[in-house]
Amino acid sequence: MLTRIEIDGFKSFQDFSMDFGSFTVILGQNASGKSNLFDAIRLLSRLAAENSVAAAFSGVRGSIGKVPPLLAF
Repeated sequence: MLTRIEIDGFKSFQDFSMDFGSFTVILGQNASGKSNLFDAIRLLSRLAAENSVAAAFSGVRGSIGKVPPLLAF
């Protein structure tokens, strides 16, 4: 179970962290970063499952132009 995520330099996130409880609801206005948060979580999953970083990024919405420096959980 995901209990905490820290994101810095991925899409709209700079120095972001969030703790998750047993039930967490993500809500907010349009363009507030909800989809980017789920993209980061999805990328972490793909990085764990794929054989290369390029393969993991192949399913990410947007450009691979800037590879994030660190995604940690």
